[in-house]
Amino acid sequence: MIRPSRVALAALACVLLLTGTACGARWSGAQRESVLSRYRAGGTATGAADQGPQGGAAGDTASGPAAGSSGVAQGSTSGSKSGGSASGASARGGSGGGGAAPSNLPCAAPSNAPGITASTITVGSISTLTGPVPGLGAGAQAAIKAYGAYVNANGGVCGRKVVIKTADDGYDNAQGRSEFQDMEPQTLGMVGGLASSDAGYADLLTADKVPAVTEALSDQFQNAPTEFDINPPFGDVHKASAKYKWMVSQGVHKAALIWFANDQSRENMQGIEKPLMQASGIQIVNEQELPLSTLSFDPAARAVANSGADYVYFLAAGNLNSSFARSMANTGYKLKFEEFVSAYDSDFVSEVGPAADEEPVVNWIRFVPDEERTTNPVSDQYLHWMAQTSPGVQHDIFAADSWASGMAFFDALQQLKGPITRDALIQQLKATTTFDAHGFFGAINLGGKLTNGCLVGVKVVNGKWQRLTPDHGFLC
Repeated sequence: MIRPSRVALAALACVLLLTGTACGARWSGAQRESVLSRYRAGGTATGAADQGPQGGAAGDTASGPAAGSSGVAQGSTSGSKSGGSASGASARGGSGGGGAAPSNLPCAAPSNAPGITASTITVGSISTLTGPVPGLGAGAQAAIKAYGAYVNANGGVCGRKVVIKTADDGYDNAQGRSEFQDMEPQTLGMVGGLASSDAGYADLLTADKVPAVTEALSDQFQNAPTEFDINPPFGDVHKASAKYKWMVSQGVHKAALIWFANDQSRENMQGIEKPLMQASGIQIVNEQELPLSTLSFDPAARAVANSGADYVYFLAAGNLNSSFARSMANTGYKLKFEEFVSAYDSDFVSEVGPAADEEPVVNWIRFVPDEERTTNPVSDQYLHWMAQTSPGVQHDIFAADSWASGMAFFDALQQLKGPITRDALIQQLKATTTFDAHGFFGAINLGGKLTNGCLVGVKVVNGKWQRLTPDHGFLC
């Protein structure tokens, strides 16, 4: 199975590395965000969760204070759409206390599983924070800490406080493997984060039967039997997708694809996006593989205009997106849609200036847009706790996935029929055929490792992102 997000991420990272923009000093917000390519998954369903309390900052190893309330953050059930809320927990969750309050859930029973004590559940999370692509996983690491702080402030999980051990892989497989080996005996499983090194310890995950719910970035890790990818692949890229069927309904019949000359970008465009478009009836009329040394996008933009395309899909990084948008605007040619896979939750709008409104700039995302936080309790929780526990860390698209990973992992724990064991948790995750992070996230077949291909389309209007389609929920 082909997994668009991983390939596109690798493609953008490759562009940055080969052009030198990812080397040297720590990235600016624009550079870091530009490597985060948008993926093709999502879902439907609604749900709610109580607003978390103010405060409760997470540390490096423990996510927030334990609450004095007796409730726990309830999650979705296996095989059905989630509609749970943080029921029973005080919305203002107290501070202090020596761990989460007692619980009558079966999973609160005594357990000798790794990472489990009478008062704590310890999990691990590895992210890429330094190395040639510094800051790549900063948002993802911040988000899993934020989720831990949220559940602890609402009573913990299975009668215990959640402790999150985090590590930096330095964009190095050997370092990632070493960090995993240090963590594994002390942790129940791996949750959230964004680790470019996951291929370096995928065999250990399998051999030790460690449950994991993360954003997999390698085939080896995604295919590990105990890994449950929060962004799973399509089962068949030659089947019409909801996104492209909708675009056809809006008059898109001809598309242009533009990418930079590296294997990852080529695989993403020709092996994933092209067949998805063609399966929905869109003709590819222009394909451009640009040299990494490209300085001006004027010729590429004119080629798009001359092709008669209705839609352009541009796979690049950083200010290359805004440069192409300005070049496209200068042609005077009007497209129906102009997509930049890494534009949302980046500095794209401020960089591109007026051209962002002149051109029909769109993105497709798998979670409720940040701009709608007042209408979605979980989105509001996510953004609130990110701000509380990691002020200044940008909540990028992988942060949203990391938050959802935490929900999926701990929701499954609370559904156990008896004491916590790794095997029992793995079986519960396998049985979770529909997961939607309580309506924050597009529903996926978590246990089956398949996407439903559901998305929210967003568009730049008057210098701000707003929902394009559907009117509510997710397009599936």
